[in-house]
Amino acid sequence: MIELLINGQPVDLPADFSFSMEYENEFFTKASEYSLDISLPLEGSPNNQKIFGQIHRATTPKENARLESAAYVNGRCVSHGYAIILSVTDKDIKIQLVGNTSYVNYAGADTYIDKMDLGMACIRKPDGFSWTGNGYAYVPQSEYHKTFGSVDDTDMVLFWAYYKDPKDIVYDNLHNQRFPNSPWPTLSPAGDSELDIMDLAHYSCQPYLLKVIDRIVRAMGYTLRRNDLNHSWLRNLYIVNYKSNKSFGDWWKPDGSDEIGLPMASALPHWTVSKFLDEVEKLCACVFVFNSYNNTVDILQLDKFYGDTAEIYNVADNNILDEYEFEFTDSSEDKDIASCNISFKKGYTDKRLKVDKEVLDAIESHEHYGSYNELVAAYEAKTTVEKQRVLFIDDATGREYICNTDDKGNKTLVEVNVFGDFIRDAEVSSVELNIVPANTRKFAVGWWIDPGFIMDPSAGLDLNVPFTEQQQADSPEYTTAQDIIDNSYSDEQIDESSDVMEVMLSTGQWFGLASYKDVTYNYPAPFTDFNMPGATQGVVPEMSLSLKDVCEQSLGHMYRNIPRFRTNNTFIKKFLAKTVPDVRQPFMFHNQMYVCRKMNSDFESGTEDLIFEGEFYRIE
Repeated sequence: MIELLINGQPVDLPADFSFSMEYENEFFTKASEYSLDISLPLEGSPNNQKIFGQIHRATTPKENARLESAAYVNGRCVSHGYAIILSVTDKDIKIQLVGNTSYVNYAGADTYIDKMDLGMACIRKPDGFSWTGNGYAYVPQSEYHKTFGSVDDTDMVLFWAYYKDPKDIVYDNLHNQRFPNSPWPTLSPAGDSELDIMDLAHYSCQPYLLKVIDRIVRAMGYTLRRNDLNHSWLRNLYIVNYKSNKSFGDWWKPDGSDEIGLPMASALPHWTVSKFLDEVEKLCACVFVFNSYNNTVDILQLDKFYGDTAEIYNVADNNILDEYEFEFTDSSEDKDIASCNISFKKGYTDKRLKVDKEVLDAIESHEHYGSYNELVAAYEAKTTVEKQRVLFIDDATGREYICNTDDKGNKTLVEVNVFGDFIRDAEVSSVELNIVPANTRKFAVGWWIDPGFIMDPSAGLDLNVPFTEQQQADSPEYTTAQDIIDNSYSDEQIDESSDVMEVMLSTGQWFGLASYKDVTYNYPAPFTDFNMPGATQGVVPEMSLSLKDVCEQSLGHMYRNIPRFRTNNTFIKKFLAKTVPDVRQPFMFHNQMYVCRKMNSDFESGTEDLIFEGEFYRIE
C-alpha cells in the first residue's frame, strides 16, 4: 500500500500508482533525496483539487509553491520533504518530491543572499566610546575585542578595505582606515596602545563567514545543529567588503543598546544560496547536510564525515539480490576537491602571488631544497646572474622563490605563487574556488607618533591591506625569472572582484607589531598567509589560505588530507531492506566495508519488501 500526503492530507492515487525515489550521498554529489516525476489526477478528484487549491486554474500561482509532502509504503516513510509542481492541466498535475539537501538546492536556486533579510552584523560599543558621525574616537587595547575581536566576540570587524590600490589613495577615497601616513595607530599619553576610529561613514560591513553561514541557514528556516567549521582554524575567515556606507545614518543604533550594526547582506556578492553553499563547501572541504524532517543542518568536514563512531548498515547475505562491478566515469557535476586540481578564480595585482604553471615552467632552472635554510644558503652562494634564472623550491612547504629586484634596484629572495594552483595531475579535471584570498599590498598604514611631540613621525607600520583594483601588465619581453612572471599576464585583464568573495583571516588576537623607545605595542591585524612580508610576518599564528601545504592549518594541507573513497571501479548492489537506509552510513556487504554514492528504488502498489539498488565504492 502506498500513501502520499500533501500538506498533511492524503491524495487520491491511481489504482496502478507507482513512483521511483533517488537517494544520493552529499559526500559525493550535490543532491540527496528526490523522486522522478509523479502524475496525480485532478479531473474527477475533488479531494486533490481541494488539496492543491484549484491549481489547474490559470489565476492560481504555481511558482515556488511550498507544499509539505510525505510518502509511505506499507506504513514505512520513504520520503519526507516538499512537493514541487512541474506542470498542471485540467486532467492532472505532475509533481516531484524533494527532501533534505535536494529541497534546499531547489529553494536556493532563485534566492540571492544579498537580497535576504539576514539582520544586522553588530559590534559592541567600547567603554567610554561615543558613537558620533565625525571626529576621532579611540579604542584602547583592553577594548579591542569589541571592534576587532574574534568570531566569538563580534559579528564583524572594523578593519580597513581600500577600493583602489592604497599607494594611489588620496584623502577622500578611503574605506575602513585613517588617511595614509596619518597617526594611526597612535600612542596615548598614558603609553597604552590605542586604535583610532574616524568617521564611521568610511566603514563597511565585514562579517565573519561563520556568522554569515548561520544567518543564511536560519533565514532558510533551518537550525544549525552541528558545525565542524566552528572547531577549525577556518572559523577565523571574515569577508572583505569594499562597499562603505554613504553616511553615519546607515548604521543601526537602537535606543539604549550598547551595540551598533550594519545590514549583513550588504557585505555579500550577488550569489544564489545554492552557489554560496557550494562555494563554502569547496573552500572549507565540508558538506552541508540538510534534514527536512526536523529542519536542521549539519556542516560536516570531509575528514570527519565517516568518523570512527559512524553506525554501520549491515546487509545480510540472504538480503542481497544481485551484485556486480563496472567502471564508472564521474559526471562533470561530481567534480570533487579530493581528486581534482584546485585553483582560485581571482588574479592578483601583485603578479607574484599567483603564477600560471606554464610561466613557472618557462623559468630556466628549477632547484629543489629540503628546507628553507638550505634554500637560502644555496641562493647566497650563487652569482647575481645565476640567481635571476632560478626558481627556488622549498620541498618541505612547497613554497617557491625568485631573485626579485625592487624599485630601488635591490635584489632579494622573494616568495612567488603563494596562491598558485594545486595541481595533482595535468590530466584530471579542475575545481575553481570563487571564495578567494583578498588582493593585498604591503602598505604603511600609519605613523607611530611621539606623544611628547605630536608632529614627529617615528616609524611606519607595514601591513598587508586589502584593495580591489588590478593593474595592467606590461608588454611581454622575457629574460629573467622575474621578467617572465611580471610580463606573463594579458594587459586586457580586468578586475573580477564582483564575481568572487574575498576573505582574510582574523583571530581576534593582537600582536607586538612594532616597538618604540624599547616598548612593544600590540595591535590586531588580519592576514592571508602567516609568512607574507610586513609587520605580521612571523608574528601571527601559522595559518594560510595558500593551496600549498605550507603548514598544518592551511588550505593546501587540508586538501591533501581529504579521505578519498571515489574510484573508477563501482560496485552495484541490489538488496532488501525494512526501511530506507541512510546513504551516508558505511555499508557492510560480505564482511567488507563500502560507502554509497547513490541508491534508488521503485515503489509499486503491491510492494511488500523494499528493494534498493545502489552504487558503492569499496573501502580497501
